[in-house]
Amino acid sequence: MEPIILNYNLNEILGDLAIYQNPDLLKDEYGNLLDTSKMNLLDVKKYQELLSNIDYFFKKTLKYELYFQEFYSTSDKIGTVEAL
Repeated sequence: MEPIILNYNLNEILGDLAIYQNPDLLKDEYGNLLDTSKMNLLDVKKYQELLSNIDYFFKKTLKYELYFQEFYSTSDKIGTVEAL
């Protein structure tokens, strides 16, 4: 699976989890269609946090090629803190 597709799917899942936690974010006509009464919102929050961590590290991993190309570079592409 290509990184862009995986990242898109992960962002879509994270968006869905956010909506299930806060159905009032949707327009009234759509929010009323979403039944969250039987959901364990603590589990939804836990999975959202775990997927957010995965998303963060996935995005960092995508930068590895750039890190190795630009390591100790004077380029603006990598900040001093990241180079360290």
